[in-house]
Amino acid sequence: MNAITEQWEYETIYNPSDEELNAMGIEGWQLVSVVPTSNNGHWAYMMRPKKTMILPRVTAPMPYPWAQVRAKAIKAIEESKL
Repeated sequence: MNAITEQWEYETIYNPSDEELNAMGIEGWQLVSVVPTSNNGHWAYMMRPKKTMILPRVTAPMPYPWAQVRAKAIKAIEESKL
């Protein structure tokens, strides 16, 4: 059985404004935790799934261009012998 585990990326922001939080939300970030500091500030901890590139599944090998050229050349030689 193949298990796919999701990977995450994290970001911390010191005293984010509402505009910053909204912009990060649009980019897929989720607010996970807010931790107050001793100087009336706070750290916001954000996370989102890592963006991964999904490659298409290849079911058959792709022919090389030179293989097609070679096949045409062989066919032309055989036709010229007839």
